[in-house]
Amino acid sequence: MTRINLFIALTPLLALLPAQQPTLKPLITFPGHTDAVYAVAASPDGKLIATGSLDKSLKLFDAATGKEVRKIGDKQGHQRQVLCLAFSPDGRAIASGSEDNTLKLWDVNTGNMIRQHPHPQGVACVAYHPSGSKLVTGAGDGRVRIFDATKGALLKEMISNPKQNQLMIYAVAFHPKLEQVASAGFDGAVKIWDTNNGKLVRQFRYSRFFYAENPGHRDTVYSLAFSPDGKHLATASAGQECLIKIWNLDNGKFRDLHNPQLKQPAGFERSHPGAIYGIRYTSDGKHLISAGVAPGNKGYLAIWDADSGKMLHGEESTLGGFFSLALMPNNRQAVVGAGARGKAAQDFNKAYLFQLPGMGK
Repeated sequence: MTRINLFIALTPLLALLPAQQPTLKPLITFPGHTDAVYAVAASPDGKLIATGSLDKSLKLFDAATGKEVRKIGDKQGHQRQVLCLAFSPDGRAIASGSEDNTLKLWDVNTGNMIRQHPHPQGVACVAYHPSGSKLVTGAGDGRVRIFDATKGALLKEMISNPKQNQLMIYAVAFHPKLEQVASAGFDGAVKIWDTNNGKLVRQFRYSRFFYAENPGHRDTVYSLAFSPDGKHLATASAGQECLIKIWNLDNGKFRDLHNPQLKQPAGFERSHPGAIYGIRYTSDGKHLISAGVAPGNKGYLAIWDADSGKMLHGEESTLGGFFSLALMPNNRQAVVGAGARGKAAQDFNKAYLFQLPGMGK
């Protein structure tokens, strides 16, 4: 089940307070896909934007002009939907995961495939180690896999979700300082693993009976991000919850981020009006950027103060639901991948570069 279909099944229609004057206007548009843009990534130098779509294609664009540089893997491309992307830290390679059960690595300069890693089921998320030496994937079989990025060898495999029908891993990230990786997915549990021995270090899992001791997410988690200093982990959910949590990794305490724009009953506060598909820290750790969907085939983007949890800006967009998010290296701009929920709508299948309101120029 794709994230779009899951959103349709689970997300309630929330009422927003009166709309503010729109400020989210694209600086650059990246067109050419025929279905939702499910994955976006910005190169480390900010010069290139990679997009992956449910139309199976993977494209590379000039970030300054929006001109398509090349289509990646024309003959060696994915056979099903592209679900995730990541540039290597040196910008020379792109990793892509797909519903065709493969992770593929591509040469940025030529567009040729370097190698592929078959998986038992679809690959929904991928991330590079900060050093570029390793890759981590999350897949539909509930397993987190770590690969040697140079030699291609499988280094570790961890079983995160053993329950049938609760298997898909939607989010993975390497810790910026420690040899650890975080994962989360369909069951809402957030887990941190030791990458050397593959053992579970800790987890944040919801329990209806012991919420004080286990205050995890009640619904599917689509995105997570470590703070640059490695002291916090931000996680974002969908379903009936649509909530961002920031976890203090020293003491396990957490903060829920509440959106004052939403009409919400006490005890049911949310961060977004719909599923949250992307969350990223700025490189200085001062802000969180989140992106997702809103009722009526709209997107939603928010900016948060990472220390206080206060929302600094939140805004709907009529450009389609936002299913992916990447930050530019300057911390002032963001790229989102957009599309329609349900049947593909040609007008929505684009990626956009936005100036982040209040973040400078």
